[in-house]
Amino acid sequence: LVFLVAGVASRHLIVKLGPGGYARDRLRRLLPVILFGMLVVNAPQTWIVALARGMTDVGFWHFWGAYVRADQSVLKPPGMAMPRWDHLWFLLYLLPYGLVFALAWKLRLRLPRLPLGILLTLPALWLVLTGFLIERVWPRTDNPFNDWGAHLQWAGLFISGVMLAARPEAWRWMQARRGMLALLAVAFGAGLLVDHAL
Repeated sequence: LVFLVAGVASRHLIVKLGPGGYARDRLRRLLPVILFGMLVVNAPQTWIVALARGMTDVGFWHFWGAYVRADQSVLKPPGMAMPRWDHLWFLLYLLPYGLVFALAWKLRLRLPRLPLGILLTLPALWLVLTGFLIERVWPRTDNPFNDWGAHLQWAGLFISGVMLAARPEAWRWMQARRGMLALLAVAFGAGLLVDHAL
């Protein structure tokens, strides 16, 4: 959902700011959050986890210096990647999608106009297809530099959001049926919960 909503917002932003302004906006908003989160928020979290697991016995500032340099010599045994993005993972995926989108917009590359029924079911179909590929072909690595299955999944949802944003009739259709869609969401969500519980 995060990537779908980001695609919708990105389409509206790029129309307002232009491709260059949109790319600068993405860098200005996302890069500081990524760096601050990795170097300030995740560093003590990683140190506490390493202490609790008996993987380190050094003080925080010594650990932080090694953490920033990606020096695993403070860990016994090495194996925990540093610096870490942990809960910021989606931003490391989202930033390049936005920059590629800005380039595509600048080059006037446009997405096809799909029939409304296909467009509205595309995110669900895409999740099913890419979920199968992730399970069988490209398992998730949670590393944005070699996570091809996840990139296919998340970038596809981002693109779906971009396509939906350009179609006011899709939003009118959903608004007219919001009660039924809410009931379907609850039913499918309950089904997922039951499936995970079993």
